[in-house]
Amino acid sequence: MKAKKSNRPKVKIISLDGDNIYEQRTFCAVSVRHRQGYDRKTSWLEARFRDGMRYKLCQVNDRNVGFIEYIPGEYAWRGVDATGYLFIHCLWVLGHHKAQGYGSLLLQECLRDAQSNNYYGVAVATTNDTWLPSKKIFLKHGFEQVDAAPPAFELWAKPFLKYVPLPRFNNWKRTKSYNKGLVIIKSDQCPYIQHSIDEMMNVADDMGIPATVIHLRTYKEAQNAPCVYGVINILLNGELLSYHPLDGRQLIKLLQEKSGTH
Repeated sequence: MKAKKSNRPKVKIISLDGDNIYEQRTFCAVSVRHRQGYDRKTSWLEARFRDGMRYKLCQVNDRNVGFIEYIPGEYAWRGVDATGYLFIHCLWVLGHHKAQGYGSLLLQECLRDAQSNNYYGVAVATTNDTWLPSKKIFLKHGFEQVDAAPPAFELWAKPFLKYVPLPRFNNWKRTKSYNKGLVIIKSDQCPYIQHSIDEMMNVADDMGIPATVIHLRTYKEAQNAPCVYGVINILLNGELLSYHPLDGRQLIKLLQEKSGTH
């Protein structure tokens, strides 16, 4: 009798590094629209690997279904003081692959890394809004909230010992002043934001609003950005307008709300 073929999916975790990043490629899909952002993300990752960045893909039957990106806390590109911890930037699983344990597999990779390398524990910034991880999976794995910051950020940590320092958000009341008008502060962490930035700059130009793009080039700059999220901050006259990308229509709507026009 022939042995029956197993219907169980073949699941594996692949670690990216400077040697295989162009062969395996990152989780975020490449398209003509986002090609420039993807190339910038790849270069950004290559530099971060030298700081101890880990980037791991979860593959099911040789297809990418999720990934996790984490780094030693002192090099985190978030507004945190997480020295001694591994800090998670991103943890993502494709929608139709969720609730199958793949997110937990990826998180366990990070926890094992932290334990085997004698870190205090693992930390992550979450929000109920988009573009950051949800806290649900971290609650499930024993993380506890240790801090919060406006407008909707929470800091979660899982220390391995009782008497170790806890991570904290940096002082979110930034003292640095920004130019009047629209100020977009961005890094190369996400390949999907450049098209959004181009649209926002066009809107500002059409509406006669002075606009500036500030490029975060170091983790220290990201840790001291106006808000926790070191990927993109959008400010209007020094006030935080959004911490996730906006398309042209979304920006126009927010600008109209701020000015009281419709």
